[in-house]
Amino acid sequence: MSKFDFNTGAQTSAAWLDRAELCADLLAPVLAAVGPEALLADVGCGDEKLATALKNRGLVFSYSGFDLQPQSERVTQFDAAHDTLPTSFDVVVSLGLIEYIDTATYFSSVRRHCQHFLVSHVVKDRSSYSTEDLHRLGWINYLSEQEMDVALMKAGFRIDGRAVTSNGKTVLWLCS
Repeated sequence: MSKFDFNTGAQTSAAWLDRAELCADLLAPVLAAVGPEALLADVGCGDEKLATALKNRGLVFSYSGFDLQPQSERVTQFDAAHDTLPTSFDVVVSLGLIEYIDTATYFSSVRRHCQHFLVSHVVKDRSSYSTEDLHRLGWINYLSEQEMDVALMKAGFRIDGRAVTSNGKTVLWLCS
């Protein structure tokens, strides 16, 4: 167990719901193209709001939730900083996770296990967190949008799309 709660106290906030909805919007065409046999891994799934957002769009897919601190019996305990996904997936999603783990190691691991990757990050060129804030939150990453672009491309991903949450702080990248 981590000494940080990974901000789960805010998981019902409008910003977190907005992020899940934007993710679902970006993923809908991908999942529709793959079809009902699509396998989706939601790493750092929290309370599984992404699964709900996708199902509300009428999408059919196989969902696997992974989290360090599972909030339901359906979720597999998983430490994204150290564990490797147990199998390959058509899509891997990581919302609100990258702030806490080494991007190079994680992106490289994910690249070997998926065709499509959707990731979010609170970027420093769209927000302002102090060193004290970052320490309190337990974040080890606070990257700019360009630094995230570079990290994703270094891991072998192609950036196919992006979106920004309505509060302007968080960017989502859809990659293949």
